[in-house]
Amino acid sequence: MVKQQQKNRADVHVRKPHFFKVLLGDFSQRLKIPVRFMKHISMKSLEKVVLRGPSGSRWPVKLSRTGKGTFLSDGWMNFVKTHALREYEFLVFRYNGRTLFDVLVFDITACEREDLFNIRRRKRLRKHKLEVLSLPQPEVIKTELKETQIQDVVYPVTMIKDACPDSVQGESLVNSETDKHVEIKVEVTEIPIVAASPKKCLKTQGYLSRRRPVSDEERSKAWEAANSFMSNFPYTVVCLSALHVYKASPTLTLPTPFSREHLPRRRTNLVFRDPNGQAWVIMFIPGMRNWLSGGWPAFARGNNLEEGDICVFELVGPIEFHVHIFRVVDETVPMIKLSSI
Repeated sequence: MVKQQQKNRADVHVRKPHFFKVLLGDFSQRLKIPVRFMKHISMKSLEKVVLRGPSGSRWPVKLSRTGKGTFLSDGWMNFVKTHALREYEFLVFRYNGRTLFDVLVFDITACEREDLFNIRRRKRLRKHKLEVLSLPQPEVIKTELKETQIQDVVYPVTMIKDACPDSVQGESLVNSETDKHVEIKVEVTEIPIVAASPKKCLKTQGYLSRRRPVSDEERSKAWEAANSFMSNFPYTVVCLSALHVYKASPTLTLPTPFSREHLPRRRTNLVFRDPNGQAWVIMFIPGMRNWLSGGWPAFARGNNLEEGDICVFELVGPIEFHVHIFRVVDETVPMIKLSSI
């Protein structure tokens, strides 16, 4: 009896090996396991592992080995999508032996993501035969331009507002004349024109960025600048992903710990003041995800927000925020709206 109790106490104090990963770059396809950690895993007898997420649900993931190391591969993408993992988030993996890893997820505020506690793995649906329709190859007609030209194009303000319809929510509170024109310079290069059959066509929605490619150094500088922000008011930091800015109707999730501590637990209109001092009305929907919904698309496009930009939301009043924007590229270029064709 005494020996059994001693054995149980010894088991409690057995140390489990851990490693952590900061999600950077193209992490959604595969994730590398640190080389020194591989001494705990036998690749000869182990081809698959199981990731147990914050909710307790399990995801099978295949291990693959290349000349560059050992990676979590097949099944890892499903884990990433289900948990909506974002760049710069911090994951801790605890190896429980055999095939099981416990995974803890922390957001960029260094707090554990509580919204993942209720995530459940979707069950596989039965396979059914589907009739696949083959679409004709679209013809691509290129406009031949000898030199890149710059043209001045004038758009009415009403056209710009139509691109971000949100009725009252999301409109700037600064009065503007509806018949005023805004002059925008558009660079004209070779533009592919897609011709598709009217009966069989592909629908494309959202916005297309025309920003130049961004370097890792620029992303790091933006991140360092955002981290240097200090205030006596409560604030939270969010790094924008493509889903936050390029979708036809994008939304944004505020970190759960911040929302629960500082924001009302009912639907509320928040006021966002951008760096120019303009005020925007944004609908906040509390819950498991704490959404910024109505009004956020207009705010994002009105401030030319792009993937990788970092927003610091500083709560200066009960429902009023000052939004500080740290861009990865200082120059802003209006995005192109992709219409359904």
